[in-house]
Amino acid sequence: MQKLLPINLAALIAAIGYGITFPLLAIRLEKLGVSGTLIGFHSAMPALGWIIGSALSPWLQARFGLKSLLLGFLFAGAAALAGLAFSADYLTSTFLRFFFGGGVGLFFRGIEYWINNLSADDERGRSLSIYSVMFMLGMVIGSLVQPMLGSSGLMAFAPSIVLLVLAGILLLLWPRLQTPANMAQRARFSLAYLAAVPAAFIGILAYGLYEDIPAYLTSVYAIKNGLGEDIAAYTLAAAALGNILLSIPIGLWSDRVGRLIPLMLCAVSAAVVAASVPFSLGNPILFLALLVVLGGTAGAIYCLALAMIGDHYQGSSLVVANATFGIVYAAGGLMGPIFNGAALDTLNTHGLMASCCAIFATLALSVTVLELMSRRTHDA
Repeated sequence: MQKLLPINLAALIAAIGYGITFPLLAIRLEKLGVSGTLIGFHSAMPALGWIIGSALSPWLQARFGLKSLLLGFLFAGAAALAGLAFSADYLTSTFLRFFFGGGVGLFFRGIEYWINNLSADDERGRSLSIYSVMFMLGMVIGSLVQPMLGSSGLMAFAPSIVLLVLAGILLLLWPRLQTPANMAQRARFSLAYLAAVPAAFIGILAYGLYEDIPAYLTSVYAIKNGLGEDIAAYTLAAAALGNILLSIPIGLWSDRVGRLIPLMLCAVSAAVVAASVPFSLGNPILFLALLVVLGGTAGAIYCLALAMIGDHYQGSSLVVANATFGIVYAAGGLMGPIFNGAALDTLNTHGLMASCCAIFATLALSVTVLELMSRRTHDA
């Protein structure tokens, strides 16, 4: 596990900077008076960047090496964030959001490949869950710091920019941190990567559809339901805290019993909790507590799906499998904000939680059907 320390430390530093921006960008858009649909469209820009970047990443990784590629993504994101600090209109901020969210998101996708590649099968759940804790711990710290920085002016953005640069410097200067071998010069994208592990494919798609809900839209949901900017700023922290508390136990459990049963139970739990959130709005503590459980179970789904990929692929195949599933995840991230943002404008804003419940209920049902079909085929 010591070999993963600098990778996890860089992820933690970058996540603190990233976490500051999540409530910051959502609150700035809300102050502009744009609709939930337009906020959702703005939130979809990173996913578009992930799709384009993921499609090119195997070739770029083979040509430049993983470390150089990660540094490029990270510094491009920091530069775009500096532009966002001076952006005062919706269209410009949406354009810059594409480069900021795309660059930083692809940095984390590369970190996840690195960890998957270096982890043994019986430790993969633990390794990815520790990374998830580092990531979410950074998000919690960042979102807690954000209210102290305000939502306007360069000082609201400067700490994030500095932290992203520091994460890159750590990766650049750490002497023993080497890029994994087998960079997939000849490997190509194929639907076979999806067909071999369909539960992972559906799980990553579901998480992509869900991710903007805690990252952006839940804070807007809280404000529109009268909970105030202070509670809105803590919604991301609550979801991240759930990931911190539940990721490692669920990851360790999956190393012992396999990934499928934990995946199914997390999907069912997330669906039930999402359906319960509208009934908690009169009690801010209960509201945030439900977001803790929702964030923990949903975040575990992401880690379990990644572990499934690592269980099935190694070396150059893992490079392409990681990129393929990154595209699937980004497709969910592209569609989710649009549909979830539109859902926020329906049913007196409670359409947002209805959408969240539907995502995970569909995941649970799909994985159950796949398992029954697999057992029937095996018995035959």
